[in-house]
Amino acid sequence: MSSLALAATLLLSLFDPSGDVNGDGTYRLPSSLSPQERSSLDLRSLEAFSQGGKLLLKLGFSSLTNPLEGPRGFSVPYLDLFIKTDVGGQTTLGKTGFKTRLNSGWQYHFSVSGFLQRLERQLTSETQPSSVTGADWKVTVEGSKIVIATDLPAGKYGYWLMSSVFDPLTPNGYKIPSAQDGPYDLFARVPQSPYPVDVLLEGSQSMSYSRRTLEELGEVIDRRPLILIFVGALGLLVALWATFKVWRK
Repeated sequence: MSSLALAATLLLSLFDPSGDVNGDGTYRLPSSLSPQERSSLDLRSLEAFSQGGKLLLKLGFSSLTNPLEGPRGFSVPYLDLFIKTDVGGQTTLGKTGFKTRLNSGWQYHFSVSGFLQRLERQLTSETQPSSVTGADWKVTVEGSKIVIATDLPAGKYGYWLMSSVFDPLTPNGYKIPSAQDGPYDLFARVPQSPYPVDVLLEGSQSMSYSRRTLEELGEVIDRRPLILIFVGALGLLVALWATFKVWRK
């Protein structure tokens, strides 16, 4: 066992069914992909750890292969990871075609392929996401897991995770579902379907695709009730102290 694993404390563990890289159930992956490449798109788990006080994530797949020799150790999936660190946030999940449920939004969006990575931050629900330059997020491969060492403080957060087919010949870096059914096409029966072929969900994902909404997994602590209780208690103490001073007079 590596020293990294020995030093990490597990915070959260989420799982996804095997073999559901077919979107709403009707997607067909490009026939040019090998069986191992198809398995490299199949999300299986998300594990969150505390590593030296920082958030460490391990994203599990059925397998990981690197046919294009990406410098990060994989080259088939294109990943969109959204992290909720606080209340509020952006409810549109990037350009994936999904939105969040119950007006619960994200604060960080990390998109990564075997060649490129990008981090966006959403501070309030009223502003547009902004790219974060110089963010110290390191991506490595550990067996069939993609490991992301973030610079976020370790804590209880919410997650949305999606896997798409990487395509270096497209402007966005991933294949868009279409009605074309050639050997290099990602087929979808419904027009303008979400582009991820698999989403992290502990159960069937077909309803999420039909509704175009994704449920947040994990947990975020809402500290607003605690703040209100503290402010209320402080106000009560001030009132009691004022009453006591009047009574002393």
